[in-house]
Order: sequence, then C-alpha cells, then structure tokens
Amino acid sequence: MVDFIDVHASGKYGNAAYSTRDLRPGDIILREAPLLVVQPPPNGKGVSFLDSIFNAKNIPASSIEHEIQKLSPVHKAELRKIACEEDTDISRFMSCHYDIRPKQNEAPTAFGLFLKGSYINHSCQPNLLYFWDEKMESMTWVVLKHIVAGQEVNISYLPMFDWQEVNERRALLQNIFPFECNCMLCEKESSNPTVFAHQHKLRDLHMALINIASSQDGNTRSFSLDLQHLVGAYLAAITQELPPGQTLDPRLYRAYYLAASIYSQSGNPEKGVLLGSKATVLVDQLYGKHSPQGQHELEFCKQLYSL
Repeated sequence: MVDFIDVHASGKYGNAAYSTRDLRPGDIILREAPLLVVQPPPNGKGVSFLDSIFNAKNIPASSIEHEIQKLSPVHKAELRKIACEEDTDISRFMSCHYDIRPKQNEAPTAFGLFLKGSYINHSCQPNLLYFWDEKMESMTWVVLKHIVAGQEVNISYLPMFDWQEVNERRALLQNIFPFECNCMLCEKESSNPTVFAHQHKLRDLHMALINIASSQDGNTRSFSLDLQHLVGAYLAAITQELPPGQTLDPRLYRAYYLAASIYSQSGNPEKGVLLGSKATVLVDQLYGKHSPQGQHELEFCKQLYSL
C-alpha cells in the first residue's frame, strides 16, 4: 500500500489530511483497503451516480452495525479514533464513507470506510481524485495538481463531471452533508463578481456545447463561424481555469473530448483527432495507461460525446 498522508489538526475544522512529500500530477498519494464495507440499499443499484450519493443516506443502520460487529477489537478501536459530531460508530460510517465504484461513471456497488481516507476533506477545487482499484481491492487517491509537503489534500464530494456555480454546489452539498462549503473557490466566487462570472460562463458554455454535441443533426452541421467562436471561447475558458500541464482534473480532458466531438461532427476531423489524443494522454496519466478505470473512462466519454 502507498501512504504519503499525515493526519493532524487543521485549526479550522478538526483533523485534516496533509501530504508528507512533494508530489506531481499523476502520483499516487494513498492506496488503502477498506476497514469495513456495506452493501447499498436495494434501490441503490443501477441508479445515476448523483442519485446513488443520496441513496447512501438510506442504508439501514442494522446493515452498518452488522459489519461493524465483524471488526476485531483493534479495528474497532481504530474506527473510534475518527472524530464525528455524533459519537457513534454508525455516524462515523455515514459521515466518512466512500462510494466503491469499479466504473467511475456508474453507481457504487458498495460503500466503504477508510481510516486515512476518512480525514480527506472536501474542496470544490480538489487536488486529489479517488477511484476504486478492483484488482487490488483498495481505494486509490491520485494527485491532480502539484502538491508540496505539508499542504492539505482534498477531494470533491460531488462528481467532477460538470460545472456548477457556487449556489448550485452549496445546495447539492447541503442536501447530502450537514455543512455549507467555504472552500477557497466558494469564498472567492461568493465575494468576487469576476470569479462568479467566470464560473457562470464555464457552466453556460459547457451546457451549450453538450446540447450541440447531442443534437440529432450533428453529422450534417457545418462548422460555422459562430460555432467556431463558441468552441474557441469554451476551450479558452477551460484552459484558463485548468491550465494544461498543471492539472489532471477530469473536467479538462472531458472538455477536450466534448470539443473533439463537435469538430468531428462538423467537418473538421483532424482537429477532433488532435483534441481527442490530448484527452487520452490525460486519462492515461491520471488512471495509468491501459488501466481498467482509464479504459472505462475512455469508453464512457466516447459514448457520451458520440466519438
């Protein structure tokens, strides 16, 4: 297992996770087997990823307690070290569990609790992504952007698929977790109209291109000047937010795939191939070349954007 994380008080919201060394995008900072695993509720399989997060709240307490009772005394003691507002083992699981998804874009097959992973807090601009490694039966946390030793590490509790503005993100989080997000992005977006306008622009451009890519007449559409301007504005806004070479944020390679789809459908296949190749390189760097997770992600993006 890999572990470059130290847990200690943050001075802001209890304990947090910090990197013990300098790390680059694509490095693995933590790989950890679950302390305990609980199956999803009967209606929690085969639903969308976001719905599955809400369904996690419906896991019967008896199911969690049943798995907790299987733990050794040593592991129960480890579980009880996890700080929680309500000091019960069930509350610890409900507050800190992760979704176990062999395929990133599908509903979880189970929910797991990870001792180190439970201390990794949320940010709307995370520097880590986590995914389940089915072969190793462990969760992997991989670095999205450069991290220095002593820096706090964080993940997004929301799926990193689309763009939302601060009020949308906060509403989603409050529906799932009992807190209002005050991460750096939310604070900036709330107080700085320029930052808010940029995030709003990203969301609107993304949704406009999603609608174009999924339109029925995509294969016969000419690449008009208006569409060329729209795609150019989208890529410029994305790369301003997520500079290539500095981040492996999934929204960057998905933006490349989305733009590639529109170029390919609009009579500019060379440009589409170029952007698709850029996206594939990022996927390989993030998940590992030829990894099952990377292959699932590539297949999903091709289906999503009709590539």
